[in-house]
Amino acid sequence: MNRFAEIAAFCLPIAGMAAVIGWLMWHWLKRSEEPSRLVVKWVQTLLVFVYLGVFVVPAVAEGGYSGAFVGIPAAAVGGLLLAFIWGSSIGGFFANPIVSLFDGGSQEVEPHPSYDIGQGLTKRGLYQEAAAEFEKQLALFPKDFTGHMLLAELQMNHLADAAAAANTLERFINQSGHAGESVAYALNRLSDWRLRAGETEAAVRAPLEKILQLFPDTEVAQTAWQRLAHLRLPAASQDSEPGRIAVPHSEERLGLRDDFNGFKPPTEDLSATATRLVHQLEQHPQDWEAREQLARIYAEHFHHIPLAVDQLEQLVAQPGQPAKKVISWLHMMADFYTRQAGDLVKARETLQRIIDRDPNSAPAEAARQRIAHLALELRAQKTNPAVKLGSYDQNIGLRHGQPKPPREI
Repeated sequence: MNRFAEIAAFCLPIAGMAAVIGWLMWHWLKRSEEPSRLVVKWVQTLLVFVYLGVFVVPAVAEGGYSGAFVGIPAAAVGGLLLAFIWGSSIGGFFANPIVSLFDGGSQEVEPHPSYDIGQGLTKRGLYQEAAAEFEKQLALFPKDFTGHMLLAELQMNHLADAAAAANTLERFINQSGHAGESVAYALNRLSDWRLRAGETEAAVRAPLEKILQLFPDTEVAQTAWQRLAHLRLPAASQDSEPGRIAVPHSEERLGLRDDFNGFKPPTEDLSATATRLVHQLEQHPQDWEAREQLARIYAEHFHHIPLAVDQLEQLVAQPGQPAKKVISWLHMMADFYTRQAGDLVKARETLQRIIDRDPNSAPAEAARQRIAHLALELRAQKTNPAVKLGSYDQNIGLRHGQPKPPREI
């Protein structure tokens, strides 16, 4: 049993060392640019060690003239052989960090498309050649977003081939694995081009509706909803000549009239505006602009804060709303509570919702600062007493001559 323990104590360290050396050699081989050459060097090194073990070690161990005149020169020959085998590798090991500062090192560079040639041809007006160059790059990188957009823009704007541009975008859209923002951008561009080409409303709306189908309850879907809510196709002109705008004759020297009280804009019928906005929201419930305008009318004109806040709450509750818009709507609610209702408690609760969303964010810090100054904000809303000015000569700017200086007392 003791003999077995001695053998195990002797073999286990050797086996562990061999395992470590084998693991290192395997990873070295995997990272080598020339694996076959590395294996040859290992074999040559093994032969040199066999030579040293068979001829050099016994001669040096014998000592005397044999060790001095045979063993030492033979060991020197072995050292020279090892230097010849591994000299370039050792030199490269120390030189590579410095050389890598200039040539980027041996790290493998991920291939990516290059559109410099195509863009240069576009600037020179060689549009067909540029399209061919873009197609060449897309053949190597068929899912590249930039290449598809460059080609589609070229086909639409320079080659006047709307069908080819639409096919390029649809080819990209139908591919799998693309980011939602990229696909939504391509669909928006397709809608823009159809609108510019004067196609039907259904054709213009189709790409935007596809965004809603592909990416429901996302920011890109909310943006598509806004475009659909405000989509207005230009009316077809019946006349070949552009329409003439009649300019009415205006009163001259209006500013010199005694009865002139300044230019007054026409008074807006806010009740009619609110009715129009309600009809708009019945058709497009996701319309940000309409709900914001309606909320302001409810708060500032009708002084009905619950109705105003309800409009903004509907916007906040919709899924996929951008964080910046949600924060803006919460600040607008706080404005209504502070400026219209004078309710600082509700204003603080509303601003606290911004903090609860992300306590460590910049909007949260801005909300904390505003909460600390809500009382000052409310005080600033109180109207200051009007200061009555003295009566002055209204025509002082039209009098001739220089004014007289005041008399000294």
